[in-house]
Amino acid sequence: KSSGKFSTGIIVGIILGIAITILFIILILVLNRVADNISNPDNTTISLPGTKTNISQISKGKVCSFEGRCMFDAAIFLGPINNNSAQLLIGFLNKNTNLKTVCFSSYGGDVDAATEISSYIIKNNLTTCMADYYQLSDYKNEIVSLSKCSSSCNQVLLSAKKRILIGSNTDFNGHAYAFGSFNEFKILNLKLTYQYSSVKAPNQFFEAIELANTADKKQHIEYVNLIKGISHFDKIKNLTRDELIKYKIFTDTCQKECFKYGSTL
Repeated sequence: KSSGKFSTGIIVGIILGIAITILFIILILVLNRVADNISNPDNTTISLPGTKTNISQISKGKVCSFEGRCMFDAAIFLGPINNNSAQLLIGFLNKNTNLKTVCFSSYGGDVDAATEISSYIIKNNLTTCMADYYQLSDYKNEIVSLSKCSSSCNQVLLSAKKRILIGSNTDFNGHAYAFGSFNEFKILNLKLTYQYSSVKAPNQFFEAIELANTADKKQHIEYVNLIKGISHFDKIKNLTRDELIKYKIFTDTCQKECFKYGSTL
């Protein structure tokens, strides 16, 4: 009898194991079809970490250095790059034709949207920049610090013939272009996330470099070749000052005064 009960237990265990495996496979298949990114692509506002003030991703502001002062007015782009933020930036620049510089603090985003911004920058011969902090004129001089340019933001910034670094407290980092999704779902009250990503050839980045045809094209191609194998699950490549000079990421730098980047400090 005990042997019979043991056999029955094994059979029940096998059936339960098969059932759980099937449910797991179904869950994975469903998740692979989900395309609800956690960040809402329709949203073109961000919340500032300190004051929790909601502001537009695009606004007018001054670019500033911790060691020096606030320099000049520019269009300030903050947050993710997607179709809506690209259209918002282009519309803003079309209305504010006196602004010839676009400064960024962005972790990147959609490659097609980045390519659209790149094309606009190239066509209108705009300058790009990064700065220690931005003083937002449209929001009672609200301060935004810790400037970053990551992922597809790299392509956008390098599309300009003139690229200015204001100060030195900035991060320029990159990895390969990829396709995939980053999704969330709930099981009862438990929120879970699921991400998959696959590296793809950075063809649009190379095309933007060719179209921009800057004096630093050779070094920019070398930079893309450096990062094109780094997946989104690997550690992102953060460029040192020597690497920023080597790959000619910036053409000019300003602290208390402006000069060619890499010539002196």
